[in-house]
Amino acid sequence: CIQECAKVTLKEDREEEEEQQRRKTNVIVHGLDEAKAEEPEGRRAEDAEKVTALVRGLGLEDVGVTQIIRLGKKPATKDDKPRSMKVVLRSEEQRDSLLRAAKNLKDMKDEGWDRVFIQQDLTQKQREVRRELLAAMKERKLNGEQDLILWNWKIVQRKPRQE
Repeated sequence: CIQECAKVTLKEDREEEEEQQRRKTNVIVHGLDEAKAEEPEGRRAEDAEKVTALVRGLGLEDVGVTQIIRLGKKPATKDDKPRSMKVVLRSEEQRDSLLRAAKNLKDMKDEGWDRVFIQQDLTQKQREVRRELLAAMKERKLNGEQDLILWNWKIVQRKPRQE
């Protein structure tokens, strides 16, 4: 029985690792407006232009996009929230440079990028762990702790800036 449980656990861990490998060059972009074109090819082209403009606006000339996919069903009305977008990049290094530069989006109000948020493509298990960590961090903040952040899947206190 114990051996069987160990085999199942090992298989689940292997599947999780494979899933992480498949997602290692992906990012999820939230908040980019929906394309206005009616036909799918026009929407794809418009989304590609928006992502290219976003990447160039962040000053990343060497980042190459290989695939863009809108996630979920198309919104019924124009007032609905825009769907998130999965963007597949050429390499992990490009993904990392894009994620590092994404923190500057909130300061780019002139271009309209302040409503856009970019994050790593996480597996379902990683999202659950992150959700639990955020709930624990929220609880700790309510209890009076300050300057808490998530870093490497742990809740840590932010170091004060040295100026």
